[in-house]
Amino acid sequence: MGVIKRQGIKHSIVQFAGLGLSAIAMLFIYNLSMFAYGLVQTFIAAASFISPFVLLGGTVIAVKYFPEFKNEEKKHSGFLGIMLLLGLAGFLLFVLLFPLLKPYIIKFFFEKQPKELANQFIFLLIPLVFALAFSRIAALYASNFQRIVIPVILEELLIRITLPILILGYFLQYLGVSDVLMGVFATYAIGCIGLFFYIRKLGQFYIKPRFEDYTRPKIWEMARYGGYGMLSGLGTKTAFYIDTLMVSALMEFSDTGVYAISLFMANTIGQPIRSIIGIAQPIISKAFSENNLKEIKTIYQKSSLNLLILGIFLFLGIWSNLDDLFQIMPNTEPMKAGKWVVFFLCLAKLSDMATSVNNEVINYSKYYYYNFIAILGLGVFNVLCNLYLIPKYQIVGAAMATFISLTLFNIIKLIIIYVKFGFQPFSWKTLLLIGLGGLVYGIIWILPAYGHPVVDIIIRSGLIVAVYPLLVYKLNISEDYNSLLFDLIEKYAPFLKFLLK
Repeated sequence: MGVIKRQGIKHSIVQFAGLGLSAIAMLFIYNLSMFAYGLVQTFIAAASFISPFVLLGGTVIAVKYFPEFKNEEKKHSGFLGIMLLLGLAGFLLFVLLFPLLKPYIIKFFFEKQPKELANQFIFLLIPLVFALAFSRIAALYASNFQRIVIPVILEELLIRITLPILILGYFLQYLGVSDVLMGVFATYAIGCIGLFFYIRKLGQFYIKPRFEDYTRPKIWEMARYGGYGMLSGLGTKTAFYIDTLMVSALMEFSDTGVYAISLFMANTIGQPIRSIIGIAQPIISKAFSENNLKEIKTIYQKSSLNLLILGIFLFLGIWSNLDDLFQIMPNTEPMKAGKWVVFFLCLAKLSDMATSVNNEVINYSKYYYYNFIAILGLGVFNVLCNLYLIPKYQIVGAAMATFISLTLFNIIKLIIIYVKFGFQPFSWKTLLLIGLGGLVYGIIWILPAYGHPVVDIIIRSGLIVAVYPLLVYKLNISEDYNSLLFDLIEKYAPFLKFLLK
């Protein structure tokens, strides 16, 4: 867990810096033009949804099989070059099929939107898909060398800096719709180019394949695994983007904007698990190649507990202050519809965090096809839930569908891992932690309001920060957490060490 903890902390610092920028933008900029923000989020979600097809399973191959070809003397057999060729082949196929796919893309993603708008800008999806797909290849390749911090800056932090500027420019009428969308593409393109320069700086930019190192049986094995991975990736995108896409398809861009802002708040909770997954993937893959189930079990169980500690802490901060956050936004009324969207999406994120790296454990084992079947089932179930719940409950229905689908999906994965490997991530400490979260929320709930939303946010947040981390430490729920908290206080606030005795 040492490497995972160090890289995870650095990754989380970058993520939360990005979240800080996005939070400011969310409070004061994005809701100035729900239309523009909803449009951008729809295009990004559509490109992200399409990218698994373009990558042809390259994302899972990049991590699963790299340990077998990792050899500095052989320049890793040009493994990066193979991944790039695979991605290029998929992208060319997408471009060739785009004229045939265009009517279906418009119907699926832009059903309730002005058709002239969709027809005018639909072709911008092509370069956006390219930038997102090849950024993923580069970021996953870099993760094989335990490098995830710079990739997350280029893949995610950059757009969080530029998007508020673009939306503000649109609101002030300096930019048109096409300018905003081109700005989004330019941001992702710069990030993509930067990732490949970073790989070159690492000294790992080997793109000339050594085809003699790839035997026919191995190629067939990789192709089969990549095929499962491509369809699994589609199912995963369905799980995580279908809500936004179906809100766009069944409602207005302004509704998508409210949903996207609510989703951003909930995604704050999910940042730590992304950090852990980013660095744990290659370690789990290597452990399976060495048949080291003990290390996999340790990562699985410790990640679950530590992620849930952080997840409950962040959920308390968001849910306790949500009404006041809405009050300080310039465009308060439309955002009130997002309150229960935030609640259900936060619960979905907590479900993911509690079950930690279950997806990666299955994906990099010989039982990966179970994940494929489960993900396809999840995708179909999620679509049906959205079709039923959105007309009844609007954007709250989309959030409910996501929560129900992801929770069911995580339960299925828990069962698969327990049956096949004989371990699961929970213990009595999990129940203790949930009870502790309920206790702290009860204390916050009985506090009176002090008349101003900013004052209330400061008081509630201060109480959560003062009480929750200390109680978790005193109850000795996690050795990793206690060690980290002790080190942080010793380094940055030694005058508080008496609290830890």
